[in-house]
Amino acid sequence: NKRTSKMAVLLLAILAVAAVNAMPHGEIIHALVQQQAEEGNLTLTKFQWKDCGAASNALHVKALSISPDPIEIPGNLTVSLSAALSKPEASPLKVQLELKKGIIKVPCIDDIGSCTYNDLCALLAKIKLKPDGTCPDPMPQFKIPCRCPLPAGSWSIPPVSISIPKPKSLPSWLTNGDYSAHVVITEASGAQAFCFDIDISLKAN
Repeated sequence: NKRTSKMAVLLLAILAVAAVNAMPHGEIIHALVQQQAEEGNLTLTKFQWKDCGAASNALHVKALSISPDPIEIPGNLTVSLSAALSKPEASPLKVQLELKKGIIKVPCIDDIGSCTYNDLCALLAKIKLKPDGTCPDPMPQFKIPCRCPLPAGSWSIPPVSISIPKPKSLPSWLTNGDYSAHVVITEASGAQAFCFDIDISLKAN
């Protein structure tokens, strides 16, 4: 369904194997830089990230940046990203996402919030391919896969401009404040493949 497809793209982005400017409005990372209210603007005053994985993890984010600082919403921002996968990864890949506003854990409702996704590969399989069977643009441009098994390799997304418009309907908990997201991906063996933390702060103007 539409919501599942949106979450698939979100998780792929977190894995650093998605094109940032292809993310639809319903995704958490995109939503976290928008405000629920239709009135007024929002400013992203803080953005910090950390690859929390051990050296043995297969997937690592090498670099991630957004600008300008601060970011006014609605407005434009520029994102660049670099990541590397040291070995092929096949189904199932379990994704555990913990999302907090301050110290309060956001519950999983309709696949949005602190949710567990049993297999990332199953979600990726729902992404609609182009008529020629290739991944949707601009993923082929950056040689980013959208199907499992995910091949070993490095991905580099040069600075991409993204327009953040006036928000549409968003979860009721999404207002100005401090947010954190912790993502862990594990292989079928139970071994951790990826660990990633993001902290942001939003301020209503």
